[in-house]
Amino acid sequence: MPPVLLLAFRSTDSSLAAHGELFASGPSFFYTLAVGLLIGVCASTRSAAGKHCLTWMGLALCLELSQYPSLAKPLSSLLSDISPGWVWHVIGPYWARGVFDPLDLLATLIGGCIALILSGHLYYEHTDSTFC
Repeated sequence: MPPVLLLAFRSTDSSLAAHGELFASGPSFFYTLAVGLLIGVCASTRSAAGKHCLTWMGLALCLELSQYPSLAKPLSSLLSDISPGWVWHVIGPYWARGVFDPLDLLATLIGGCIALILSGHLYYEHTDSTFC
């Protein structure tokens, strides 16, 4: 069954709607790309943009990996013990109901690499000779 968001495509292209899993990793791709570009735009030099973008990509990959079942259980019990109740109420469902998907890891990596490449081509007022 395709995601609810793609049900509208059934009336226009049934083959697209039947393969909703192709778009399931889209959010991982787009948020990594968007935040990587936003961070890159805010940097003052190309090398700073590259470093910030790589840092964001690393954090996003760690978040995706943290949903792996053998990591999610100990992480959720550790965080629930050390976090204030209201914090765990907000972030707890990420690990309690999150599903690990290797395609999300791939989408995150691709989105981050595209952001890194694009941020290397942006104009910076204070340019330097190296990128990363």
